Amino acid sequence: MNKERKDGRIEDVAYHCFSGVGDGPALILLHGFLGSSASWRRVVAALENGRRIIALEVPGHHRDSPIFVDDDFTSVSARLHRAIRALCDGPVDLAGYSLGGRLALGICAVEERGPADIRSLTLIGTRPGLASPKARRARRIADRARARALRDGGLAAFVEAWEALPLFQSQHALGREILDEQRRIRLAHDAHALALCLEKLSPAQMPDFSERVAEWTFPLRVLVGEADEGFVLPSRLLASRSPHGKLVTVAGCGHNLLLENPESVAALLSETTSGHDESKESAP
Repeated sequence: MNKERKDGRIEDVAYHCFSGVGDGPALILLHGFLGSSASWRRVVAALENGRRIIALEVPGHHRDSPIFVDDDFTSVSARLHRAIRALCDGPVDLAGYSLGGRLALGICAVEERGPADIRSLTLIGTRPGLASPKARRARRIADRARARALRDGGLAAFVEAWEALPLFQSQHALGREILDEQRRIRLAHDAHALALCLEKLSPAQMPDFSERVAEWTFPLRVLVGEADEGFVLPSRLLASRSPHGKLVTVAGCGHNLLLENPESVAALLSETTSGHDESKESAP
């Protein structure tokens, strides 16, 4: 294995190494919907770059990470887990934002009590799933409509509508340069691949992991923006279910903490990877 290689593809998953060398467990990063490995750039810049950091491209978001018609949430999670095992020899610290966080939960559920090769899990703006059949049905209908809009109206129109969602309102205060960089990442994708991703990896298509986290013995950190109203309570409940759970609420921020407060994300990842575990809940 060439640990100094910066970019590559393995198990039909593309990846980018922000740091190709370094001692200790690797840090594996999974981006959110419409993102890419580049979405982690500002977080990684705030980390002390003394370890191996690998960002995986979520299937459906990169030409070398395709999503297939016969894929489902579980098979994609398993594919990502195989890619991690092929890239890393020992236990890893795993972190995911939004869709990437949900897939990280799927990776941890690959084995009955969680894979032995996961050393810690950090979730950012992540719900564990939908328990209510009514909620699952409503989300399935909504994501199918979004997929149709992508196929029929194209990527540019979809991105414009996506950025106008109330979920991302807090980002409007960010600098133009930061938002333009995010938009470039979003517009680099393929509309049809993203539409398939919406259908296959929707919260309506994933298991509800609320109970599973109680079985996992590795540390779980859950990071949420104070203004991310739809995620604060699910994040608190998720952290409380883990025997080694910790909730961190970031003041003055909304959903996308990678964009809005990368320093807080980096601080938590640094704490996690150093093995420190402080209070059950904190708010930087």
